[in-house]
Amino acid sequence: MAAFKLTPEEPLSTTFRGLIVYKPGFWSQGPAMLQALNIIEGFDGKMTLNSADYLHRQAEAMKLAYADRDTYYADPKFSHLNLSSLLTKEYASERRKLIGPRASMEFRPGAIDGKTGRHPALSEMASYKIDDVLMAHDTTCVDTWIAKESSSRQRPPVRGCRA
Repeated sequence: MAAFKLTPEEPLSTTFRGLIVYKPGFWSQGPAMLQALNIIEGFDGKMTLNSADYLHRQAEAMKLAYADRDTYYADPKFSHLNLSSLLTKEYASERRKLIGPRASMEFRPGAIDGKTGRHPALSEMASYKIDDVLMAHDTTCVDTWIAKESSSRQRPPVRGCRA
């Protein structure tokens, strides 16, 4: 940690109906909003706010953006993919064609440089239970507790591990 140096970076952006929208880079999930806005912007006509069709298009655009996020987003220092292509209006136009009148139940990441990625759960990555990882390190684990106005002020016992 002592060697860590913060590197300022320019935010990512897109235009949406005459506005410039900024988000942090691909190390975050911020670009998913930019992708969804690009997909939504290309639909013809103005829809009634909160109508079934309006909500359907938004949900489907977000699902497509999240599929890309889950498949491709990574720290640019360690990723060698052309992630900026995900934020182009041309890419959004291709993704928009996947939105039909019915909800899709498929996980559909787009293609980068002609190659479509796989769902992260299908990759060869190792998986661990968080408890195993925490127990292997010098750490303290606690449960989160939020008091509501109407609830008891008595705190539940802290559970977890202590090193």
